[in-house]
Amino acid sequence: MTGVGGLYAQIPPVACRGGCTDSCWSYCIGPAEQEHVHAATGVRLPLLLVGEPCPALDQAAGRCRMHEARPAICRLFGSAEGMECPYGCAPVLGALSRSDGYRILAAAQDMAVLPPD
Repeated sequence: MTGVGGLYAQIPPVACRGGCTDSCWSYCIGPAEQEHVHAATGVRLPLLLVGEPCPALDQAAGRCRMHEARPAICRLFGSAEGMECPYGCAPVLGALSRSDGYRILAAAQDMAVLPPD
């Protein structure tokens, strides 16, 4: 598997129960993830977001409107050491190590934007 899908497959899934919208106010993503989200949803997320709600956040519902297409930083929340969910959501098979979480984030930043198939 290549591209963001292959990278995302390395992140253990967490059954999100919502409630963590206070974490959706700052992030940094790379151009490849920006394009992935745009292709999947039609929404172009900013590469850097600081101190304002993510455009994908439905604050009233307390949920991400693009949960299936979310970037690595969002997928790692609750899935990696140092990014534990304060609401108790956790991967069934255990969290990624802190170094694996950083490796995935670095790979997402460095990934090239590929032309569509």
